[in-house]
Amino acid sequence: MGMPYKLKAMGFMDAFIPLSNLTLGYTPSDKIGMGEPLPRGVARQWREWCNGAGYIKTAFGKSIHTHFYDALSMPALWLGFSDDDIANSENMDDMIRVFTNMPVEKRFLNPEDFGLNHIGHMRYFSSKTNAKAPELWQMAVDWFSKGE
Repeated sequence: MGMPYKLKAMGFMDAFIPLSNLTLGYTPSDKIGMGEPLPRGVARQWREWCNGAGYIKTAFGKSIHTHFYDALSMPALWLGFSDDDIANSENMDDMIRVFTNMPVEKRFLNPEDFGLNHIGHMRYFSSKTNAKAPELWQMAVDWFSKGE
């Protein structure tokens, strides 16, 4: 069994980001499978949001003086996966609360129900995932096609 996710996240947020920013001037998040490289300020801000309860709300009135999250009122579909340690159900709810006027349909899914071993945080948009489980993308297409 690997290191518990919380320890990995702490290592990433509290060691990898600050040290890589200090030594390289950016965060090479692509080297550990976390998307594209992040400019220093972006990584620092992301770290700040992730380390505080309320995600981005921690910055309201501080580094974010004006925002329009509460002005968004169009419906939104949020898909989450049971094997996603980053956007688990609780963290999704935390982010959804930022959008106070947005009608949200939240679906929390199990990869196994779609014949997949793993989706996690990064693989929903993978062409391999779409090839093996096209019904996942079709779910989003169908939701958008409803025209809400």
